[in-house]
Amino acid sequence: MTQNIRKTVRVCGCCHKELSIDSFYVNKRTKLPDNYCKECRRSFSSTRYHYLQVADKPPHCPVITKIPDRNLRITFIRHALQVVRESVERKRRRLREEEYRNDSRTSKSHLKEHLSFSTDH
Repeated sequence: MTQNIRKTVRVCGCCHKELSIDSFYVNKRTKLPDNYCKECRRSFSSTRYHYLQVADKPPHCPVITKIPDRNLRITFIRHALQVVRESVERKRRRLREEEYRNDSRTSKSHLKEHLSFSTDH
């Protein structure tokens, strides 16, 4: 004989206060209450959000146009243009090769059809 007793009180893992179960968010998937109370979860989420939104955060890569040394800036810009040109050329070459392969397959199938047609008659 097992009894199904639901806890109505839970201890917050952050502030360690004993609170009613209504003071905790419930995970939709597991149907279990969160380890932090709603107030602590809000505070934690807000702090994390503001930490990630810091305006003074440096960019992940240098912004070429903001480099103060003119010669260095021009060198970087020329290098970037060269990289883009090479990338575009590789893509064009790949597309031409695919088109050539598709054309050769099509012409071979037409040739086979033509040969089979001429041998039948």
